[in-house]
Amino acid sequence: MDEPAANLDPEARHIFFSLLAERLGSTTMIISSHRLDEVAPLVNRVIEMDTGRIVLDDRVAEESRLSTLFEVHLTLARADAAIARTLGSWQFADRRAGVEWHGTVSGADRLRFFGMVSRYVGLLSRIEMHEVDAAVVLQ
Repeated sequence: MDEPAANLDPEARHIFFSLLAERLGSTTMIISSHRLDEVAPLVNRVIEMDTGRIVLDDRVAEESRLSTLFEVHLTLARADAAIARTLGSWQFADRRAGVEWHGTVSGADRLRFFGMVSRYVGLLSRIEMHEVDAAVVLQ
């Protein structure tokens, strides 16, 4: 599949990759994508190419499933309106005047989340992320 979800909205992308995940045990897939964050939970091997040459060929040790949930705690050096809007769009809760934020991120979205957070790396003073039981968090 070459960029199989390129023209799908975020919800359709999630559904599409969930359907692919259901077939992992019985199917071999070759997926071409510029968005490793989306395909990471589906793959056990990554090959990167640059101008037609293989520059990386590596196995992936992936123990998290698409259904994995991570609890995330962020502490910022100072409050900032831009990151506050962004974290709010991820359903994070402001726990202390825009400086401490708590929320959850699905396993399938964690690389996308780190990509987003990296835009604000100058504001981060602490980040903690640990896997939690999704059934307990959703209660």
